[in-house]
Amino acid sequence: MRPMPGMVSFSVAGPPMLSQLRLQTTLLNYDNEIKMTEKKKAPGRGTETKRTRRDRGEMEEIIFKLFERQPNWSLRNLIQETDQPE
Repeated sequence: MRPMPGMVSFSVAGPPMLSQLRLQTTLLNYDNEIKMTEKKKAPGRGTETKRTRRDRGEMEEIIFKLFERQPNWSLRNLIQETDQPE
């Protein structure tokens, strides 16, 4: 059975240099995977970027004005225009 990519395979047969090379490449792959997962983490929002919720009457006025200006809105654009939390 063939080992999966990135898995360490210890074989008794063969020169010792080959098994050392396999171990080194496996460790390098593992280090690269750790670095990639660290880069993928999204930065969290700070406390200063939190948005507050508006009063219902004020929000209705804003929404009616937006729909008078343009009849169709995507939810993402409405959130940006009204500056409200999701």
